[in-house]
Amino acid sequence: MNQQELGQLVASYTSGNISADEHAELATKLRQNADSRRLFRELVDLEFGLTCLANEIAETQMLTVSTGPPPSPNSRRRLTIGMLTFAASLIAVSAFVWIVYFASSANKIVINNGVSPSLRTDWNGLGSIRQTNCSWDKFASGPFEGQFSVGQYKLKTGVAELNFNSGTTITIEGPCELNVNSKFTAELTAGKVVMNVSDISDGFLLKTPMAHVVDDGTEYAVSVDDDVTEIHVFDGSVVWQPNGAEESDYQRIDAGEATQFSRSNGAIGKRIPFGQRQFVRRLEAAKQSDAEGNLIAYDGFENLAGRIRSGRSGFGWDGGWHPPGRRRANAMIVDSPPGIAFGHDRTGLRMIQVGNGITIQRTLEEPLLKNHQSVYISFVLYRESSFGERSSFQLSIGDSSVGRPARRKVNGIGLGITSEGFPFLKHGGVIHEVANRVTHELMLCVARIVAIDDSIYLVQFRVFADGDSISAEPTSWTVSSSPNPIDFELNRIQLSSGDKGLWRVDELRIGKTWDSILND
Repeated sequence: MNQQELGQLVASYTSGNISADEHAELATKLRQNADSRRLFRELVDLEFGLTCLANEIAETQMLTVSTGPPPSPNSRRRLTIGMLTFAASLIAVSAFVWIVYFASSANKIVINNGVSPSLRTDWNGLGSIRQTNCSWDKFASGPFEGQFSVGQYKLKTGVAELNFNSGTTITIEGPCELNVNSKFTAELTAGKVVMNVSDISDGFLLKTPMAHVVDDGTEYAVSVDDDVTEIHVFDGSVVWQPNGAEESDYQRIDAGEATQFSRSNGAIGKRIPFGQRQFVRRLEAAKQSDAEGNLIAYDGFENLAGRIRSGRSGFGWDGGWHPPGRRRANAMIVDSPPGIAFGHDRTGLRMIQVGNGITIQRTLEEPLLKNHQSVYISFVLYRESSFGERSSFQLSIGDSSVGRPARRKVNGIGLGITSEGFPFLKHGGVIHEVANRVTHELMLCVARIVAIDDSIYLVQFRVFADGDSISAEPTSWTVSSSPNPIDFELNRIQLSSGDKGLWRVDELRIGKTWDSILND
């Protein structure tokens, strides 16, 4: 479709005279062509801006007349002439822009007989939407893919992220019912959302069945069910003001705090453990879609806060992170060091901290080598402690079965950094080390398990420093094992540190290809 044909369809759309066949054709072209979507957005935004400007000037003119003495016939005549003159100017500007976009050297088209088409009243684009494995009961969709508008959103399953142009992001997790009222207001009637209001936004008002929640440049989570409403504040603070209460009757909830309000008494809240509920703060599962199905498991630790619980985070796992056996000591979720690392801005992200002899583990949904000839594993590793006695870090891959024979412990796979700072690899009961010590604090660790024969596997391990090229699979690895048998299921990942070590781990990925674990 050329620009002229697209222009004619857009003109019919914005004028409200588009036929069903034309609407279907426009929707198809916008889905298939990024340039068409970009051009469509520019034209709609332009017309929306011109229309808003016309309305604002008209309202100002009317306000000036209505607040003064009764207008004289001459003043009415001047007002009418002025508005008609502005309308003519608006039409001329609109027509000019359309001609610039769609005219060619061979011919120039006139859209809608030279009259600027009016903005459709049933569309008010508020921003972009990202969604992962979503099933909607009701979705107030926009005129083209990836946009959302004012309307009702009932999400049955999955996770969606509404990115408002006004600077607010709402992450909703199914099942959830959310009514978007404007670029600054929404109403949560049931389910869970995470609100992220940027510091340059003009603010956002979230309504609930019990109260209004007003942000103070913050990130917070809200859960609404039949009995109670919960507020968990991750950053900044929020104000809880019950419906019908006096303006001075409110409660402030600060970062690191969580409060629960009952339906029977929304004016008085009680403190509850922070992070008692798990909220989806980032669209981790979007990684799975981006990897085109080649990502087996992923954990970015963004769902979690404070001390790790057994709740969900990431995908591809059977259950949450927990200490082995009857141990009680658990890992912590901490902030990532700000700045760019391995080509990505890590400011505001989260990592899991493992230290002081702590071990945590998690079971995969399916064994790593099931139906795969080779498997790749990558993770970001940040060293907080100095190298010294018992300060090592290890990621182990083994069998989660209870009461497994001791020989299976020997045959497990381990990789990491020794207390002296040397990358190492364990396979078949043999430890392989490399002579070059790691000197940097931030590193990217990548392993590959390669099938040599039916049950014989080779393991390779590579440690990258920030700035190293990771765009293609390396021809050489930091350390490699000898081929050894693996006669049990590799379905458990374990993270552990020495008694005096302190490490942070993030972006744990397990995939079928190099690109799936390293290239977003």
